[in-house]
Amino acid sequence: MIRFYSSTWLTLTLILITALSTMFMLTTHIDSQERERNKHPNAFMSKLQYTQYDKQGNLQQFMRADEATHYEKNNRTHFNNLYIQFFDSRHQSWQVTAAEGIASEGNKKIQLRGHVIVERLKIAKGDPMTIKTDEMWVYPETHLAETSQPVIVIRPDSVTHARGAIANLSTGEIKFLSDTQVTYTPTS
Repeated sequence: MIRFYSSTWLTLTLILITALSTMFMLTTHIDSQERERNKHPNAFMSKLQYTQYDKQGNLQQFMRADEATHYEKNNRTHFNNLYIQFFDSRHQSWQVTAAEGIASEGNKKIQLRGHVIVERLKIAKGDPMTIKTDEMWVYPETHLAETSQPVIVIRPDSVTHARGAIANLSTGEIKFLSDTQVTYTPTS
C-alpha cells in the first residue's frame, strides 16, 4: 500500500512537471515568434505618393517618399527622403522635408530627422517663412510642429536662432522655448 501511494505521487509529480514544461516551451515559442514579427515589416513601398482629403473633399495633405517600410505590430512607418505638404481650411500651404521620418499611431505624429526644413509657401496673407532644425515632431491632425533642438527661423525681415520651438502651422505662430536671438533686416 505504501508502494501504491509513492508510485501515484511520483506519477502525479512527473505529469505536473511535464505540463509545466510544455506550457513554458509553448509560451517561449509564441513570444519568440512575436519578437520576430516585430522585427520584420509587413509592407514595403518604393516611390510612395499619398494624398489625403477631408470629409468635404478638400485636400489636406500630400506625402511623397523614396521608400517607406511599415511595421504592423506597433503601427509605425519609416520613411526615407520624406516630403509632406499640408493644406488647411484657410488655404495656407506648408511643405516639410527631412532625410527620414517615422510615423506613429498611423499618421497622428511624425518624427522627422536629418536636415528638417518646414516652409510656409507664399500666400496672399502672410509672408513666406522657413524653419530649419535637425529633429522635429509634426502632428498632421492639429497642424502643430515642435522641436527641442536648435532651430533657425527665416522670414523676409528677420532671422531667429533659438533652442526649441512650437509652431502652429495653421496660424503661422511660433513660440520659441529658450536662448532666442533675433536679427532684424529692415525692408525698403
